[in-house]
Amino acid sequence: MTRTRLTLAALVVFALGASATEPNPVPKPKRQRVDLIVMQKNKPLGLDSDFGEYFVNEVRKIAEVERVSEGVVGVVNAAHMDGTHFLVQGWKPDNFGFEEIELTEGRLLKAGDTQKVLLGKTLASNLNRKVGDKVTFLADPETPYEVVGVFKSRVVFEQGGAIVSFKDGQHLTGKLVTGFSVRVKNPAADTAAVKQKIEALRDPKDPTVRLDALAPDRP
Repeated sequence: MTRTRLTLAALVVFALGASATEPNPVPKPKRQRVDLIVMQKNKPLGLDSDFGEYFVNEVRKIAEVERVSEGVVGVVNAAHMDGTHFLVQGWKPDNFGFEEIELTEGRLLKAGDTQKVLLGKTLASNLNRKVGDKVTFLADPETPYEVVGVFKSRVVFEQGGAIVSFKDGQHLTGKLVTGFSVRVKNPAADTAAVKQKIEALRDPKDPTVRLDALAPDRP
C-alpha cells in the first residue's frame, strides 16, 4: 500500500514536513498517484481491517487497473524496550510507499529479504539502533531482525515506525492484508467503475467480508 495512505486512513494523522536535511541526503523521489485506498468496510479504526489476499489478486485482474499495492499494518513492541509501542508495516519490494520515503542510510528492502527491517529515523534514535544492528520484536522474540536502512517520512507515525517484508509483517501482526492502494489506467474515466467492481467482490472463503474503496485526500 502507498506510503501512509494506509497509515493516514488507519490513524487519521496529517502528513508533516520532513526533518532537517541530512548531509548528502538521498534525493526524494517524485510523489506518485494513488486513485483508490481499499480497506475492510465497517472498521472505523483502520488498524482493525484484516482480509484475505483473494481480494488483492482479483483486483489485479480488473482490466482498468494499472497497479495494486498491498500492505499489512499493526502495533508491535521491541523486545528490549517492553512498553514501547510503534507501528510496523509489511510491504513488498514494489510497494508504492518506497517511492515516497527518503533513506538517510542503508538500503531499501529487496526481493527475498527475510528478518530485515527499515527503521524510521525517530524509532532508530529511540531504540539506539543503526544499520547493521539487530531488533527483536516481542511477537517473535527468538528471531533478531537486521536493520538494513533508516528513513525519513513526512508522517510522524511512519517516521516513528518500522517496515519489514510483507510476509514478515503478516507474521509479526497476525494479519493477512490490512489494505491496499490502486492506480487506475485512466483515472478520470474509470475510477468510479473500478471502485464499484472492488466493492462488489466477495471472498468465497469468507463472503461476509466487505471492502470500501475510497479516494485519497490529495496533497
